[in-house]
Amino acid sequence: MKCDEVKELITIFLEGELERETHEIVKAHIDSCEICKALMKDSLRIMRAIRSIEPLPVPEKVVDNILDATTRKRFSFFPLFQPQWVFAFSVFVLSFFFFTYPKKALLFDPIEFKAHRAYSQVLKVVTKIDGVVDYLKVLKFKSISKPKEEEEFKREKKGAERVSISRDLKNLRCILF
Repeated sequence: MKCDEVKELITIFLEGELERETHEIVKAHIDSCEICKALMKDSLRIMRAIRSIEPLPVPEKVVDNILDATTRKRFSFFPLFQPQWVFAFSVFVLSFFFFTYPKKALLFDPIEFKAHRAYSQVLKVVTKIDGVVDYLKVLKFKSISKPKEEEEFKREKKGAERVSISRDLKNLRCILF
């Protein structure tokens, strides 16, 4: 056994609390090592000095004060923070606000308002799409009702076509926006 391990076990060795095998190993090491033997003598001298000190008398009031402090029941707010009391209090507060709120419908208004707003936006888009579809049907009807012959198409100027296309796009923008 090494000296460091024996140094930790010397006080336990002197009190006689080591197991038999460990006791014999420590005793053999102390007999063979001068440093550990000197440490054991110093520890034994310190233990004897501590045991020779007479205990001081304890005043009677100290004992009475300790008994009063340990047996007296004190009021504490800590039991109020137990989970069942916190849950009961939160249910009470929520039910109080729920049942005393002047307009119960206002609790659900934000959800209904958002749903209505989304519905109205979808309705606007559908209306615009219907307008575009109607406009495209009119354009298709115009092109079907007045078929132009190939010669007339060749005669038209490219600028006139651009003007009619830009006019159609402007009308389409007006319908969409």
